[in-house]
Amino acid sequence: MKVRICPYCREKIKRFATVCRYCRKDIPAIKVSHKKSIGVISAILATALIAGGVALITAEYLKERRNWLKK
Repeated sequence: MKVRICPYCREKIKRFATVCRYCRKDIPAIKVSHKKSIGVISAILATALIAGGVALITAEYLKERRNWLKK
């Protein structure tokens, strides 16, 4: 279970708690960073593009190789 510290009483509370169970004060919402998810998506896209390029080059090479062997 992920926890965070209450900014008022310094007790450990659940990460997405909206009210501290010890001091009963409202807890400010956690700011979720979208930069991390954008980085993951970019990495997956880059990997897919590289794999596609390698597959295309390999397919063209094998096609040409078949032509060489026929001659």
